Amino acid sequence: MNAIQDLTTKKSLDKITVDDLCNAAGYSRQTFYRHYTDKYDLVFSIYQQTLENRMEELDDYWDFDAHCKTMLACFSENRAFYKKAFTDSSFPSSFHDRFIEYSVRYTIEAIGKHKVNKDIQILIRCWVSNTISLVEQWTVKGMEKDEQWLVDMFRRLMPEEVKALYLN
Repeated sequence: MNAIQDLTTKKSLDKITVDDLCNAAGYSRQTFYRHYTDKYDLVFSIYQQTLENRMEELDDYWDFDAHCKTMLACFSENRAFYKKAFTDSSFPSSFHDRFIEYSVRYTIEAIGKHKVNKDIQILIRCWVSNTISLVEQWTVKGMEKDEQWLVDMFRRLMPEEVKALYLN
């Protein structure tokens, strides 16, 4: 995992190849593909592992504010790496898209799958897309606002139907 972080200090993520990663890490392509589908899967795995390790330290795993602040701290502490992940020009396997899918799944799990119908799923996806865009802009443009400002914006953007299920 450190290999990709080191390589992104030298060139953009879209220019890094799986061969570059394997050479830097001392792994074969076969070993790489045994663990990851592509380099974007690796990048997202770094984020996911970092977040989940930090979430284990929380008193309440499902606490909205604590979860958001923990997520934002992951980006803040490794801003250069995540800035490159967000600004990579490759599609459709972007970090942004994977971040949305992960966050949608997390939100539905936090609410409880049995409470989430198709309309609520659409609202969650729209809300998550907007909050991820905020996180992306915050990360890419220099983190000018503090984390609490972002958490407050996430709450303000959340549809009332989702708030009723998630925050109560």
